[in-house]
Amino acid sequence: MSGQRVAPVRASSSSPPSSSRPSVVAPKVPLLDRRGALISGVVGMASFAATVAAPLPARAILEYDDEDEELKKKMMKTRREAVVREKSAEKDFLKEEGLATSGLKKEISVVQNTVNTLSRAGSLLEEGDRSAVADLLGDANWVGRFKDAAQRVSTGADLDAAYKGLGDLSSAARSGGDVKAIKSTYVVAVSALERWARSAGVNKAVSGL
Repeated sequence: MSGQRVAPVRASSSSPPSSSRPSVVAPKVPLLDRRGALISGVVGMASFAATVAAPLPARAILEYDDEDEELKKKMMKTRREAVVREKSAEKDFLKEEGLATSGLKKEISVVQNTVNTLSRAGSLLEEGDRSAVADLLGDANWVGRFKDAAQRVSTGADLDAAYKGLGDLSSAARSGGDVKAIKSTYVVAVSALERWARSAGVNKAVSGL
């Protein structure tokens, strides 16, 4: 069989039969609908911008100003109340910790001298030495020194009562009244001083009370 050509055998491309699936075609959105949606969005944004940018009536601006002023006043009032609470809490803490006299050594020293003066006066009253009591308490300068120092520590009704009691005691001693009357004034003055010292938180820093 020489001379005969053998035709090459080609592999038959046996592709599987195409399945009969229905073809899914995405629906086409009409160009008009897309353009209309775009225009609607732009118009909506423009309307919103125009609403925001539109000037408010004068009355509305005035109402907003009034509301802002009212809000500002409320905020300031709240802040003031908070400051008062903070100061009160700090004062209570200092009293509890025995630190209320921190930085008040000079003032406490004057208060201590006042207590010492009253202590000596009490001894003289027990002895019935009216003249010595007058010499010790008759000069009202010691009462003024106490007030000047005490009001730097604490002010209020208790200090007013203490100052009045000490002043009345000085007047009673200076007037030369009987010992019994001076003793009565003395008890009132010392009691008022003790109340002030407790309310001011300095009672532990002063001996003799």
